[in-house]
Amino acid sequence: MIYVLTSRVIALELTKPLRLLIEEHELEAKEFLTKALASIGLTSLRPIKSILLHTLIVSIIDLKRWAWHLMTINHVMNEAWCLISHVGDMDEVSLFIDENLLETAIEDTNKLLKLNDYERSDLVDTIRFFALFLKEIEKNTLYDFKKFSAVLRDFVIDNLSKLIDEKVYAKKAKYFGKLLAIKRATPYRVAQLALLCFPIVDIGIADTYLYLLAKILKIWPNADLSEFHCPMDPSIIRVGVRIGLFNRRFKTSRYGGYRYRIFQNIAKALFPNDPTKLYTLRYVGEVFCTPYKKKCDECWLFGICKYYLASTG
Repeated sequence: MIYVLTSRVIALELTKPLRLLIEEHELEAKEFLTKALASIGLTSLRPIKSILLHTLIVSIIDLKRWAWHLMTINHVMNEAWCLISHVGDMDEVSLFIDENLLETAIEDTNKLLKLNDYERSDLVDTIRFFALFLKEIEKNTLYDFKKFSAVLRDFVIDNLSKLIDEKVYAKKAKYFGKLLAIKRATPYRVAQLALLCFPIVDIGIADTYLYLLAKILKIWPNADLSEFHCPMDPSIIRVGVRIGLFNRRFKTSRYGGYRYRIFQNIAKALFPNDPTKLYTLRYVGEVFCTPYKKKCDECWLFGICKYYLASTG
């Protein structure tokens, strides 16, 4: 049996042991992310609106970490906490609507203060517009994924389209158009498209945000995980290339397209009922297989890793 996912073929010799290893270690990987989020007070015990807003902030910083020179997940969490805590009480969502408070808080961070004017404006506008969305919504609606997707879509179409800058709207017009046109899309696709309409959000940020909420913080027990997309994180690509899941030229895609579809096809082929399980490789990339240091002898993928097997001859 083989999976034909692009011009290359992935053999069962890799997919079967990889699937078993990921299933065995997924809980370990989820606990790693749970502890990281808990280090800045992000747990399922917080008010729902606080969870939704601050998970978005974390997701933005996390997916921008290489461009913004934040090399580890600890650096990501520290930078997110600097921003959130300097705005004020993290449970007072209305504070994050204030542009001046956000700008002042950015000045107290280590890396965000170095953003260019365009990135900084997009970050601030995304946070305050999302906070505005949360302020107006009944909190009980937010615990149901289908309802959350629907009310977010309505806000984006009715309000966000009028709030964002004309130049930003021009860049995001295709997502607004798709959101208006969809008729029978899954709640995941609706939420993904709605998030993509916010100024700084790309497809990696949207997928990471929805993954963290559904799988790590578990705020949507009714969500159908078979519809979810696995976030296309650079760490997953790096590990995937080294074990032979992707070819050496495979890269992340910020805007969807061919490489994004291939990545999702692989995740879906491995785990039809929950493609996000492939995100377990992010944990490997953070702990055992970093860009700068490899701990091959400690890694549970060493037995199927092309890089390791080649290096040991």
